[in-house]
Amino acid sequence: MKKIVVITGAGTGVGYQVSLSLLEGNNEIHVVAIGRRSEKLNTLKSAHPGRVSVVAVDIATEEGRNYIVTELSSFPKIDYLIHAAATIKPLVKIKDLSLQGWRHAIQTNVESPLFLTQLLLHKCDHSRVLFFSSETPVKAVIGASTYCISKAGLQLVYESFKAEVPSEKAVFAMISPGLVDTPMQEEIRQTDPVVLPAATELSLLYRENKLLPVSIVSGFVRWVLLDVSDEEFSSAIWNIYDTSHQSRWM
Repeated sequence: MKKIVVITGAGTGVGYQVSLSLLEGNNEIHVVAIGRRSEKLNTLKSAHPGRVSVVAVDIATEEGRNYIVTELSSFPKIDYLIHAAATIKPLVKIKDLSLQGWRHAIQTNVESPLFLTQLLLHKCDHSRVLFFSSETPVKAVIGASTYCISKAGLQLVYESFKAEVPSEKAVFAMISPGLVDTPMQEEIRQTDPVVLPAATELSLLYRENKLLPVSIVSGFVRWVLLDVSDEEFSSAIWNIYDTSHQSRWM
């Protein structure tokens, strides 16, 4: 029986590349690709006939999450749940932050992984759930307050599930993928450095080819998800820059 992988944010960036890596590396995996960009989701489906189910939906809404549950009704079990979806917006100074911008970021980055996990727990049985952090530890970045606050909140979501859910139902992990060359990084570089001073440094790293390729990051994610033991999987927040484990997956 194929292992079922449910992954949000599968239409772009790290989520898309992780989906490809899982599909190309293991014929016994079926990916449920969730995202707002149906074109790239369907590209995955066309490249791997019979091994990809597409759910084009906005996970930031309650209606979207309920739709996902309905679409997954034919799968009796979920083996892996990966929360790769996130938004970097709004990129503004905290004094200019609007309630609308705040709510959209929190709904996408915190509410969505929390309540989608909650809704799918009944399909978990010795399953693995993976959340994405930004950096370890999460700290304030001028001009990106909402993103930083949401990722700090997501860490507590991860820790709360880890504390409350029995390991025989699911084990939980969080991963810090580092500075990755993705569309999200492009958004950051295009932001006025007066608003987001970090844009200057990240633009320099990009020009010097020092951002991590998504292929490297997806290999790291795949290793954490599939190859380590349950105990190790949930033992700490996985940092791609940690040299203690790089020889095991690079």
